Amino acid sequence: MRQQRQVRKGRNITNNKPNKKAADNGFENKAKISDILYLLPLIIAAAIVPLIVHLKIIKLDDVQKSVWMSGDIVADIFSYYKSIIIIIAAVSAVFSLIVKKLKSNLIFRKTYAYIPLAAFAFFIVLSTALSDYKEVALSGFIERFEGAYTLISYIILTVAAINLIEKESHVKIIINTILISSAIIGIIGIIQLCGIDFFNTRIGKILTLPVEHWNTEKGLILKFENNRVFSTLYNPNYVGSYVVLLIPLCAGVFAYRSKISRRILLALLSVILLLCLVGSKSAAGLAGLVFAILLMLILNRKLIVKNIKSLSLICCAVITILFFADQLIGGEVYRNIGEKFINSLTSGKKSVDATYIEDVILEGDTLAIQTVGSTIKMMLETDKAPSFFGEKGKELSVITENNIYKFADREYKDFMFEFKGKNVVKCIVGEKFFYAVLSDGGFNLVGTNGSLIDVLHPEKVGFEYKESSFSGRGFIWSRTIPLLRDTIFVGHGPDTFAIYFPQDDILGKLNAYNSNIIVDKPHNLYLQIAVNTGVISLVAYLALLLIYVITSVKQYFKSNMTRYTEYIGSGIFSGICGYCITGLANDSVVSVAPVFWVLLGLGFSINIMNAEVKKRKDRYR
Repeated sequence: MRQQRQVRKGRNITNNKPNKKAADNGFENKAKISDILYLLPLIIAAAIVPLIVHLKIIKLDDVQKSVWMSGDIVADIFSYYKSIIIIIAAVSAVFSLIVKKLKSNLIFRKTYAYIPLAAFAFFIVLSTALSDYKEVALSGFIERFEGAYTLISYIILTVAAINLIEKESHVKIIINTILISSAIIGIIGIIQLCGIDFFNTRIGKILTLPVEHWNTEKGLILKFENNRVFSTLYNPNYVGSYVVLLIPLCAGVFAYRSKISRRILLALLSVILLLCLVGSKSAAGLAGLVFAILLMLILNRKLIVKNIKSLSLICCAVITILFFADQLIGGEVYRNIGEKFINSLTSGKKSVDATYIEDVILEGDTLAIQTVGSTIKMMLETDKAPSFFGEKGKELSVITENNIYKFADREYKDFMFEFKGKNVVKCIVGEKFFYAVLSDGGFNLVGTNGSLIDVLHPEKVGFEYKESSFSGRGFIWSRTIPLLRDTIFVGHGPDTFAIYFPQDDILGKLNAYNSNIIVDKPHNLYLQIAVNTGVISLVAYLALLLIYVITSVKQYFKSNMTRYTEYIGSGIFSGICGYCITGLANDSVVSVAPVFWVLLGLGFSINIMNAEVKKRKDRYR
């Protein structure tokens, strides 16, 4: 009977209508200090970790040095300390579970989610144990640090969220801290959108650099262009994934709250996050958000019908804000998204730029570059000036200036050869360039880490002549898919993707990016899992998501949305689904993944709570 009175104190069960005054002050909503302490690991993971930005100088080991562009050290400010705190949070979560079990007889909740979580963890451990690069597999690759320690931490945090979040007050603690964290991230993003380099301001330096660097004039050198939003999340694409999780959550809290002041704050936060999404120029983030919002509209269709006028005004206001925000940064976002989509659909061999490099042929002292438009051959003999030949062996007329060789024939106007010494030549084709070196054995190309290599033609699947599709993802995906042949059962090891990816596929990189860059991630969450921990681990991951989707659809599709946990649950569900859409073009990263995993655990917990409430209602009918 005591349990019955507690439930009825915050809810009038007979008429199924929310008693918000009672709900705000009832037993279910009173948070104790002990509750906050138990939940602290989850708060740290989901609210504190995304904010951490601090410099760490890391010395590369031989394995990572062989993949990296150059140098022995790397300055990391966005990932290393995030991964460390995630691991600490996971260990603390285990401690919280043990203490709560001993003190209050904690009963682990029954859910099928444990099965895929355990399977996923098993294959993480197995892939790490069998990896040829165990140190990387354990701690993670440079500038990512999402190794086995971090991945297992995600799983622990999810299990902890399922079992430590037991009532509505716990939900509110987690949600409120995440919203406060998102506000800070959003404000920093708005500052960047306005063209101010936050991390090189006085405050930014104090927060991100060791004391000895606070007064440095140069500060941090960040690689993104002015007005591009990346906030504390390292990469604009990660901003897209983060916002997709947060906007539906904001919408859920907004729909439940009755106080005008709180609704105004939530609306302002939503606008800030939307502006950050626009400023990030993340097409995947925009696609994921559209999907998440459509899903939330479907789940809350009854509420929408009742409030159609006010919601229409809100939609018009949002569209207006996004339009002016896009214009503020030059109207690039939607134009770029449209262009990328069209180009991805229509690009083919016939429409490819004439400077697309089909092949580079090395034969002794002869180097030939074959493009879609033409072929040029350079012969470099000892103690002789280089000679150049076009189609059918015709010698070309050369224009020489400061060791740079150009051609009078318009057919070869995109080609240039710049000598950096006697036997080192920079080969330029349009905006693309690579280096070649003539040694005793003939010509070689200069590889990613400065080593001399032959021309690499790795196995690829799809995207031929379309490597630049989806911002170069076509190149990465086409070279990643063949790697799955070796990772059906066991992966190469967590975060070892960069080691196994054909980094010396210089031609592919040039056609995709116009330059030789390091590819340290597949830009696809699902390929990332399949390569690193195995295809079967991916099946386990998808099974986990499927269980969550099925239980959520059953609860929210026919729900009247009367309780706080229903509003929040539908928002989390929509955000999780949107995040999965962004995963088609984005990766799991330490900046955003802990938020996803904690919210996923919270989503399972809320679904269990809602199911228990429904059972009690059915019992009293």
